[in-house]
Amino acid sequence: MTQRVRIVGTSPYLRERLKKFLEDSGIETILEDRLSSSRIERDTDIFEIKSLEELSTIKDMEGLSTFLIFTDLDIKGEELSSLKEHGFVGVVRSDSTPEEIFFLLNRAIFHEKKGFKRNPRISVNIPVELRTEERILHTHASLLSRDGIFIVTINPLPKGAGCELRFSIPEIKGEFRTKGRVLYNIPVNKELNIISSPDNPFKRLVSHPGMAIFFVDMPEDDRRLIDEYIKKREF
Repeated sequence: MTQRVRIVGTSPYLRERLKKFLEDSGIETILEDRLSSSRIERDTDIFEIKSLEELSTIKDMEGLSTFLIFTDLDIKGEELSSLKEHGFVGVVRSDSTPEEIFFLLNRAIFHEKKGFKRNPRISVNIPVELRTEERILHTHASLLSRDGIFIVTINPLPKGAGCELRFSIPEIKGEFRTKGRVLYNIPVNKELNIISSPDNPFKRLVSHPGMAIFFVDMPEDDRRLIDEYIKKREF
Protein backbone atom coordinates (compact mmCIF):
# COMPACT_ATOMS: atom_id res chain seq x y z
CA MET A 1 0.00 0.00 0.00
CA THR A 2 1.36 3.44 -0.98
CA GLN A 3 2.06 5.88 1.84
CA ARG A 4 0.81 9.46 1.50
CA VAL A 5 2.35 12.58 3.03
CA ARG A 6 0.81 16.05 3.04
CA ILE A 7 3.33 18.90 2.66
CA VAL A 8 2.01 22.25 3.88
CA GLY A 9 4.17 25.23 2.95
CA THR A 10 5.53 27.38 0.14
CA SER A 11 9.28 26.90 0.47
CA PRO A 12 10.99 25.77 -2.76
CA TYR A 13 12.85 23.21 -0.66
CA LEU A 14 9.56 21.58 0.38
CA ARG A 15 7.81 21.77 -2.97
CA GLU A 16 10.76 20.67 -5.10
CA ARG A 17 13.61 18.91 -3.28
CA LEU A 18 11.64 17.25 -0.49
CA LYS A 19 8.76 16.33 -2.78
CA LYS A 20 11.18 14.60 -5.18
CA PHE A 21 12.90 12.83 -2.27
CA LEU A 22 9.59 11.43 -1.03
CA GLU A 23 8.49 10.31 -4.48
CA ASP A 24 11.86 8.64 -5.08
CA SER A 25 11.23 6.74 -1.83
CA GLY A 26 7.84 5.52 -3.07
CA ILE A 27 5.77 7.97 -1.02
CA GLU A 28 2.89 9.88 -2.64
CA THR A 29 2.84 13.60 -1.80
CA ILE A 30 -0.02 16.09 -1.43
CA LEU A 31 0.94 19.78 -1.66
CA GLU A 32 -0.92 22.60 0.10
CA ASP A 33 0.05 26.27 0.39
CA ARG A 34 -1.84 26.50 3.66
CA LEU A 35 -4.03 24.25 5.76
CA SER A 36 -7.49 23.71 4.35
CA SER A 37 -10.63 22.37 5.97
CA SER A 38 -10.88 19.51 3.47
CA ARG A 39 -10.48 16.00 4.86
CA ILE A 40 -7.85 13.92 3.06
CA GLU A 41 -6.43 10.50 3.72
CA ARG A 42 -2.68 10.63 4.49
CA ASP A 43 -0.17 8.98 6.77
CA THR A 44 1.60 12.06 8.11
CA ASP A 45 1.97 15.82 7.65
CA ILE A 46 4.97 18.09 7.18
CA PHE A 47 4.32 21.69 8.26
CA GLU A 48 6.53 24.64 7.35
CA ILE A 49 7.16 26.81 10.43
CA LYS A 50 8.35 30.38 9.77
CA SER A 51 7.84 31.81 13.27
CA LEU A 52 7.62 30.53 16.83
CA GLU A 53 4.01 31.73 17.01
CA GLU A 54 3.03 29.19 14.34
CA LEU A 55 4.00 26.31 16.65
CA SER A 56 1.07 27.04 18.97
CA THR A 57 -1.45 26.86 16.11
CA ILE A 58 -0.56 23.21 15.47
CA LYS A 59 -1.97 22.20 18.85
CA ASP A 60 -5.41 23.42 17.79
CA MET A 61 -5.52 21.48 14.51
CA GLU A 62 -8.01 18.64 14.17
CA GLY A 63 -7.44 15.26 12.58
CA LEU A 64 -3.67 15.07 13.13
CA SER A 65 -2.01 11.69 13.52
CA THR A 66 1.72 12.24 13.23
CA PHE A 67 3.59 15.20 11.81
CA LEU A 68 7.02 16.69 11.17
CA ILE A 69 7.89 20.36 11.00
CA PHE A 70 10.20 21.98 8.48
CA THR A 71 12.11 24.99 9.77
CA ASP A 72 15.55 26.53 10.01
CA LEU A 73 14.63 28.48 13.15
CA ASP A 74 16.59 27.82 16.33
CA ILE A 75 13.78 26.24 18.35
CA LYS A 76 14.57 24.93 21.83
CA GLY A 77 13.81 21.35 22.80
CA GLU A 78 11.33 22.38 25.51
CA GLU A 79 9.15 24.16 22.97
CA LEU A 80 9.12 21.11 20.71
CA SER A 81 8.52 18.63 23.53
CA SER A 82 5.13 20.23 24.22
CA LEU A 83 4.03 19.10 20.73
CA LYS A 84 4.78 15.41 21.25
CA GLU A 85 1.35 14.63 22.71
CA HIS A 86 -0.18 16.03 19.51
CA GLY A 87 1.80 13.65 17.25
CA PHE A 88 5.05 15.56 16.71
CA VAL A 89 7.88 13.28 15.55
CA GLY A 90 10.81 15.51 14.59
CA VAL A 91 12.32 18.43 12.67
CA VAL A 92 13.41 18.54 9.04
CA ARG A 93 15.84 21.31 8.13
CA SER A 94 17.23 22.45 4.79
CA ASP A 95 20.58 20.84 5.68
CA SER A 96 19.08 17.52 6.90
CA THR A 97 20.68 14.51 5.26
CA PRO A 98 18.54 12.06 3.24
CA GLU A 99 19.13 9.44 5.91
CA GLU A 100 17.90 11.74 8.70
CA ILE A 101 14.73 12.52 6.74
CA PHE A 102 14.16 8.87 5.89
CA PHE A 103 14.54 7.93 9.55
CA LEU A 104 11.96 10.51 10.68
CA LEU A 105 9.48 9.54 7.99
CA ASN A 106 9.92 5.88 8.79
CA ARG A 107 9.17 6.56 12.45
CA ALA A 108 6.15 8.73 11.64
CA ILE A 109 4.55 6.52 9.01
CA PHE A 110 5.33 3.01 10.15
CA HIS A 111 5.77 3.21 13.92
CA GLU A 112 4.02 6.10 15.67
CA LYS A 113 0.91 5.78 13.52
CA LYS A 114 0.46 2.14 14.47
CA GLY A 115 0.77 2.85 18.18
CA PHE A 116 4.10 1.16 18.87
CA LYS A 117 6.02 2.75 21.72
CA ARG A 118 9.63 2.97 20.57
CA ASN A 119 12.57 4.24 22.56
CA PRO A 120 13.84 7.62 21.32
CA ARG A 121 16.54 7.48 18.64
CA ILE A 122 18.84 10.13 17.23
CA SER A 123 21.09 10.53 14.23
CA VAL A 124 24.78 10.12 15.08
CA ASN A 125 28.12 9.69 13.36
CA ILE A 126 30.25 7.54 15.63
CA PRO A 127 32.91 4.93 14.80
CA VAL A 128 32.01 1.29 15.48
CA GLU A 129 33.99 -1.94 15.50
CA LEU A 130 31.93 -5.04 14.67
CA ARG A 131 33.29 -8.57 15.11
CA THR A 132 32.01 -11.93 13.94
CA GLU A 133 33.80 -15.25 13.68
CA GLU A 134 34.51 -14.51 10.02
CA ARG A 135 35.50 -10.85 9.98
CA ILE A 136 36.19 -7.55 11.73
CA LEU A 137 34.45 -4.47 10.36
CA HIS A 138 35.41 -0.88 11.14
CA THR A 139 32.67 1.53 10.07
CA HIS A 140 30.33 4.10 11.62
CA ALA A 141 26.82 4.22 13.06
CA SER A 142 24.15 6.63 11.84
CA LEU A 143 21.34 5.99 14.38
CA LEU A 144 21.42 5.20 18.09
CA SER A 145 18.92 4.21 20.78
CA ARG A 146 19.23 2.54 24.18
CA ASP A 147 18.27 -0.75 22.53
CA GLY A 148 20.26 -0.71 19.33
CA ILE A 149 22.25 0.95 16.59
CA PHE A 150 22.21 1.30 12.80
CA ILE A 151 25.58 0.56 11.22
CA VAL A 152 26.45 1.77 7.73
CA THR A 153 28.03 -0.84 5.44
CA ILE A 154 27.58 -2.02 1.86
CA ASN A 155 27.94 -5.62 3.05
CA PRO A 156 25.45 -6.05 5.93
CA LEU A 157 25.11 -9.28 7.88
CA PRO A 158 21.98 -11.38 7.31
CA LYS A 159 18.92 -10.93 9.51
CA GLY A 160 19.36 -12.78 12.81
CA ALA A 161 23.17 -12.92 12.65
CA GLY A 162 25.08 -12.41 15.88
CA CYS A 163 28.07 -10.13 16.44
CA GLU A 164 30.08 -8.21 19.02
CA LEU A 165 30.18 -4.40 19.08
CA ARG A 166 32.58 -1.82 20.45
CA PHE A 167 31.96 1.93 20.16
CA SER A 168 32.40 5.24 21.96
CA ILE A 169 30.01 8.16 22.31
CA PRO A 170 31.14 11.80 22.46
CA GLU A 171 31.06 13.33 25.96
CA ILE A 172 30.77 9.89 27.62
CA LYS A 173 33.88 8.37 29.16
CA GLY A 174 34.88 4.83 28.36
CA GLU A 175 33.91 2.34 25.67
CA PHE A 176 30.61 0.55 25.15
CA ARG A 177 30.81 -3.21 24.52
CA THR A 178 27.93 -5.56 23.86
CA LYS A 179 26.81 -8.54 21.85
CA GLY A 180 24.29 -7.75 19.13
CA ARG A 181 21.85 -9.36 16.74
CA VAL A 182 20.78 -8.07 13.32
CA LEU A 183 17.10 -7.06 13.24
CA TYR A 184 17.04 -6.11 9.54
CA ASN A 185 19.40 -4.99 6.82
CA ILE A 186 19.27 -2.56 3.92
CA PRO A 187 21.39 -4.08 1.15
CA VAL A 188 22.62 -2.80 -2.18
CA ASN A 189 20.90 -4.58 -5.07
CA LYS A 190 23.99 -5.01 -7.25
CA GLU A 191 22.02 -6.13 -10.31
CA LEU A 192 19.82 -3.01 -10.30
CA ASN A 193 22.46 -0.75 -8.68
CA ILE A 194 19.99 0.54 -6.08
CA ILE A 195 19.66 0.45 -2.29
CA SER A 196 16.81 -1.94 -1.56
CA SER A 197 13.97 -2.05 0.93
CA PRO A 198 14.31 -4.83 3.55
CA ASP A 199 10.92 -6.19 2.40
CA ASN A 200 11.24 -5.67 -1.35
CA PRO A 201 14.61 -5.94 -3.15
CA PHE A 202 13.18 -4.11 -6.16
CA LYS A 203 11.98 -1.08 -4.15
CA ARG A 204 14.50 1.75 -4.14
CA LEU A 205 15.30 3.52 -0.87
CA VAL A 206 17.02 6.88 -0.46
CA SER A 207 19.19 5.88 2.46
CA HIS A 208 22.56 4.43 3.37
CA PRO A 209 22.95 0.65 3.13
CA GLY A 210 23.60 -1.11 6.41
CA MET A 211 21.96 -3.01 9.26
CA ALA A 212 20.00 -2.38 12.43
CA ILE A 213 21.50 -4.25 15.38
CA PHE A 214 19.78 -4.96 18.68
CA PHE A 215 21.93 -4.82 21.85
CA VAL A 216 21.75 -8.30 23.43
CA ASP A 217 23.60 -8.01 26.74
CA MET A 218 24.44 -4.33 27.24
CA PRO A 219 24.53 -3.46 30.98
CA GLU A 220 21.62 -1.38 32.23
CA ASP A 221 23.98 1.37 33.41
CA ASP A 222 25.29 1.74 29.86
CA ARG A 223 21.75 1.90 28.48
CA ARG A 224 20.96 4.64 30.98
CA LEU A 225 23.99 6.65 29.82
CA ILE A 226 22.82 6.33 26.20
CA ASP A 227 19.30 7.38 27.22
CA GLU A 228 20.61 10.52 28.92
CA TYR A 229 22.77 11.38 25.90
CA ILE A 230 19.81 10.98 23.52
CA LYS A 231 17.40 13.04 25.63
CA LYS A 232 19.78 16.02 25.45
CA ARG A 233 19.84 15.82 21.66
CA GLU A 234 16.48 14.36 20.69
CA PHE A 235 15.34 17.51 18.86
